[in-house]
Amino acid sequence: MGQQTAQTLRNHAYLTTRGIFTRSLLDAALATFGSDRILFSADYPYVPNAPSRAFLNGLQIAPADSDKLAYGDADMMLKLV
Repeated sequence: MGQQTAQTLRNHAYLTTRGIFTRSLLDAALATFGSDRILFSADYPYVPNAPSRAFLNGLQIAPADSDKLAYGDADMMLKLV
C-alpha cells in the first residue's frame, strides 16, 4: 500500500475492538492508526461487559489514550464534543 493510500485510510477509517481483547492486536492497531481512530467496543451480548471493562482497565497506556479508547474517539466521530 502506498504511503498516500495508507494516510488516506488513517484519515477516514475507524477501528473497533469488537470484543476481541488481545494486547498484541491492540498494539498493532495503535501503531497503525494511532489512538485517535480506535473505538472500544464489547460486542454485547456476545461478549460480556465485565471482561471487556477489565481489559480496558488493565491496559497500561497513557490516561489520555485510555480516555480516547473508552469514549473520546466515539465522541469526536459522532460530533458530540
